[in-house]
Amino acid sequence: MAALSRDTSIQLHLDCSEGKSVLFNLLKEKCIDPGEHLTAVQELPGRLWDVTFKTVDLKKKFWPALSSADCCTATTYTGCTTLVTVLHVPYELGDNVVRYILGRYGKVVSGRFLTLSDYPQVFNGIRQYQIEITKDIPSSLRLGGRNCWVRYRGQPRTCLKCGANGHEAKHCDQIKCYNCHEIGHTAKQCVTEVKCTVCEKLGHTSRSCPISFASKISPTARAWVKGPAVVQQEATMSEEADEPTAKVTDGNTNAETVDTQGMTQDLEKKKKVKQSTIATQICSKTQRLWRQCL
Repeated sequence: MAALSRDTSIQLHLDCSEGKSVLFNLLKEKCIDPGEHLTAVQELPGRLWDVTFKTVDLKKKFWPALSSADCCTATTYTGCTTLVTVLHVPYELGDNVVRYILGRYGKVVSGRFLTLSDYPQVFNGIRQYQIEITKDIPSSLRLGGRNCWVRYRGQPRTCLKCGANGHEAKHCDQIKCYNCHEIGHTAKQCVTEVKCTVCEKLGHTSRSCPISFASKISPTARAWVKGPAVVQQEATMSEEADEPTAKVTDGNTNAETVDTQGMTQDLEKKKKVKQSTIATQICSKTQRLWRQCL
């Protein structure tokens, strides 16, 4: 006998005993219309409620709001993850970077590298991820200096060039800058600082991004590797020149702190002493030569 499929239902464990009123107030607060969105609402023993949506897509749509509610604990009978495929990813680009960028749109549960069917150990530039999506992912993401395509079921298609809805890249008349990633001018015309595609901050490229990752995710042929990107260090680009910079070691609670201001002052002092010494030596030599001439 096949297992019962419950992919449209979630279970809510309410914190208080005033079940029905609290539940329907919660649904109203999260913009869930029982008549429009739900098939069933069932009360169970122990302050538990089963809420069944009309479609899987509706369940996925409202799951983030219900799972983050303060008055209850939400669980799902099946996973709320979506299979997301990313194409044309440069092999050399670390998977932690890809997971970090995808993490802007939800929780990355796991990922894997796909391979050529005829050569199972040769990767083909396609990666797949299981993601609990909370925000629509664009059809194209800038990864490793390349526009990589993103595909998943139910995805609103966006222009691969400008990112807008309603048209394809071949019909797009917008100009996009690949320096600051804004619309309306080219990189040659750009007067803004370069924008990082990893952390989305100005002043540096992805290659010099201050964000570093705890460990490299080794590509394994078609095997799922669990977990989101693990950030080891996210250095801040401090506006204050006298801000000390902390260097964090792997998992150690003892951090080695480097005072960049102190180092700079020491270097300046040594430089001044050296210049003074050279000037004194030149002066002494000049005086000796002058005496000899006399």
